[in-house]
Amino acid sequence: MPFLLFTFLLLNASCAQADPLCPTPPSWLAQLSSEHKATALAEIAETRQRQDILRGQIRQKMAELRLLRYDRQSSPETLPRLGRELMELRTMLADEQKALLSRLCERVGTAPGPHELKDILKPTLPKN
Repeated sequence: MPFLLFTFLLLNASCAQADPLCPTPPSWLAQLSSEHKATALAEIAETRQRQDILRGQIRQKMAELRLLRYDRQSSPETLPRLGRELMELRTMLADEQKALLSRLCERVGTAPGPHELKDILKPTLPKN
């Protein structure tokens, strides 16, 4: 019986280290109490969902830019408009991240560092 327990623990540890589908939680998240961890995970999930939508919109704008024709028939306002819209979406993406940090500090009392935040907010939508 101890051998089975040891094997399970060993396999579980190797899964967490080797499998990207089974990542270890960031150290910031691991140090939180159960209640704060649940609150933080809920905030992170909501932010990730909103950021995924914004990233999708950014990809659409980038696709529009790639399809833009630079000839006399194209409106001279198209490129500046798409550029402004793209900058607004990127600003909204950064604002979502700042708002998350603020909410986490307010509700949990702490927030992840920049490197952990990057890992926490990895996109869940496929990149095109």
